[in-house]
Amino acid sequence: MLRDVLGVIIAGREHSGTTICKRILSNSPSLVTGFECGVLSAPGGIKEFINYEPYFTNFMHDWGISFKNLKNIIELSMTFEEFYNSVRKASSVIVSRTKHQRLRRYNKRIYGSRKNTWDESAKIIDKTPVYIEHLRSVVDKTENVPIIVMRKDPKNFVHSWVKRGHSVTSAINCFRSAYGGENEEIINKNDRIKLVQWEFFAQDIYSYVEEIFAFLGIPYHFEDFEGDFSIDNNVVQANIKSVKYPLCGSNYCTISGVSQSTEFHQIVDEFSPKLQHPYEISQPVISNSDLALIDRELSDFVII
Repeated sequence: MLRDVLGVIIAGREHSGTTICKRILSNSPSLVTGFECGVLSAPGGIKEFINYEPYFTNFMHDWGISFKNLKNIIELSMTFEEFYNSVRKASSVIVSRTKHQRLRRYNKRIYGSRKNTWDESAKIIDKTPVYIEHLRSVVDKTENVPIIVMRKDPKNFVHSWVKRGHSVTSAINCFRSAYGGENEEIINKNDRIKLVQWEFFAQDIYSYVEEIFAFLGIPYHFEDFEGDFSIDNNVVQANIKSVKYPLCGSNYCTISGVSQSTEFHQIVDEFSPKLQHPYEISQPVISNSDLALIDRELSDFVII
């Protein structure tokens, strides 16, 4: 069954929290991941994934699979279950992270002295924002695999996009095409889909993460999300991987006074207010008239 190997799909417009959600969830020893995938949105299915750019090339690099091996996986996989299972075994990113990093604390708790044991039952996280553009197809292809859809408040979303060179109008249209129309109905009526509102997620990350794991049917252990942190190039760096806390309208936030002993929850407590309403604390890039336009055009989605 596909859900035995694919634990969760994360979709949503770019810059809506998909990456930080994936990074936080992947602290669990029950979940493994590379970066983005894209196979579920490839025109023509698995066999045409090799021609689906830039996703095929990015997949090779980001999941640590050679062209020859990935081509072979595509040729031999008749189902998505076979594809993801082969990827889980072939990905150097998954294997090395699982064996040498992810289970270091978990092994001590579960396996005692058996260090570097690879939990082969760990399921893949497929975080691919573009799936939001193919939501109906992705739902139809993935049996009973749970799907997380990340969404920002329209004001935060438009702010994120405008500062990256998009117009207010194009950002509004991008938001509406992702979360309105048929997709809104799919998201609201499908029990396999959990909509995660970025602002609520940022307000209480621990509670929300526990809620997400209950939705996924995967054991949640609070201690998996603690550890030593340090600061390197304005990035909060965990003992497993780095986690960035972006503030709209600026570079990633500079965090001072954080020591090796600072725990994850302390960082979350300090920066949650900034994560909730980033457009309010940064250099404004959208005018009051633009905010009024967003309120009019996307009134059903505005929460702040």
